[in-house]
Amino acid sequence: MAEFRLRDPNAGWRGPAVAVVAAKMGKMGTSEPVWKAELRAMVVLAVPVVLSELGWMAQGVVDTIMVGRLGPAAIGAVALGNAVCYT
Repeated sequence: MAEFRLRDPNAGWRGPAVAVVAAKMGKMGTSEPVWKAELRAMVVLAVPVVLSELGWMAQGVVDTIMVGRLGPAAIGAVALGNAVCYT
């Protein structure tokens, strides 16, 4: 069976993950269902976003821990600063 290659001129801006899904959807008689290819592409795109969100949350927790000894006003100021900077 010949290998299928995606030749969509507009695929460049969408990135490689979307091109993989489009290639999987274009194949006939594949053993992998389309939803698995879509799920794999979504996970590839979502992992960096999830990691950055976890990093921002961890930074807020560390900031709060660092100023915890200074009192409630300092904790409130750090929480407000985190909300302004990271939202």
